[in-house]
Amino acid sequence: MNKDNISITIEDLKLQDSGSFSIFAENKAGQLPTKVIVLHVHDLIRDVQIELSDSWLESKNMCVFHLRCLASGDPNPSYSWSGDLVETGQYQNISLRPAESATLTCTANNTVSIKHTHKTVVCTG
Repeated sequence: MNKDNISITIEDLKLQDSGSFSIFAENKAGQLPTKVIVLHVHDLIRDVQIELSDSWLESKNMCVFHLRCLASGDPNPSYSWSGDLVETGQYQNISLRPAESATLTCTANNTVSIKHTHKTVVCTG
């Protein structure tokens, strides 16, 4: 703190520390105008995983893969896919013939971080 401004250092923040805070201060002349600070605490994306389930469609002679990308982090991450036969969003559904394969990358990002993971699926029939 000095005569021209007031500073504050906050450490070890947690997500639940987000909110509005009022700062009251005074100097020799009296109370200074109240300042309101809105604090947003964000968490890094620490882990990205792809959940996978598959089934065999006998009538079409193909495998169907259902993939879901999951990530930690706050605010809730958004998802994108890259690779073979991709759709947008958290979920990915692909169909492959026997002996075909596809490698997919899910990327999760929020306002403070980005992380990705890969998954290769193979239709074995």
